[in-house]
Parts: sequence; C-alpha cells; structure tokens
Amino acid sequence: MAFLCSLIYLNTCILPLQIVHGLKSSDVAKTFRKAINKKEGLRNVAGTSEQSGTQHSYSEEEKVAFVNWINKALEKDADCKHVLPMDPHTDDLFTAMGDGIVLCKMINLSVPDTIDERTINKKKLTPFTIQVTHTL
Repeated sequence: MAFLCSLIYLNTCILPLQIVHGLKSSDVAKTFRKAINKKEGLRNVAGTSEQSGTQHSYSEEEKVAFVNWINKALEKDADCKHVLPMDPHTDDLFTAMGDGIVLCKMINLSVPDTIDERTINKKKLTPFTIQVTHTL
C-alpha cells in the first residue's frame, strides 16, 4: 500500500513539477509568439482610429460563451429587454454594448453595487447620455 501511495505521489506531484520547471521562459515565449502569429480561430477588428493602427482580436468560441452567459444572467432584467436575447452567431454582442446598459449590469453582476442603478441612463438615450453611462 505504501508503494502505491508513493507511486501516486510521484506521478501527480513530482513529475509534473519537473516538467514545469524544465520549461525555459524563452521556450514558452516562442510557443506563445507562434500561436499569436498564426491567429488561428481569431477574428481581427480594426480600432476606431485609422491613424493609430490599433487592432482588437477575439475568438468566436469566446464570443459565443460570453453571449450565452449574458443571455442567461440578464434574461429577467427588464432594462436589457431591448437587446436580449442576443444571437451568439452574429455581432449582436457588440451592438448590445453600445448604450452601456448591459456593460453596467454585467459589472454589477460581478461585483454587486459597483454602479448605482439610478445613475444608469436607460431612457431617452442620446449620444450624451450614452457617453455618461459609458463613463460610469
């Protein structure tokens, strides 16, 4: 029995540690760089400024997971009815974030009462009120 316990300990604790410690940071960096350069499964979106040359990327799997989570978490929230449910296979997620309401609600789901619900502009949305909601 002691031999079996020692074997299990060796396989589950010692060997994985040796593998991890055997990795060099330069090897990890090279592998990571290769994965980023391939951009497999990533969708690139240009930033809002043509001059800055910024780009943002996300994977379709992440987008689908976020949309499904938001749909479930906020399905009964009356303030989000105008954008929910979102279709995970379209760009509904990005459109829904436009007025800032869903984003504020998600922040409050993560850390309750971070944003005072009374300060979220929900009616008569104008560019000014949307900008105010974005700054909350």
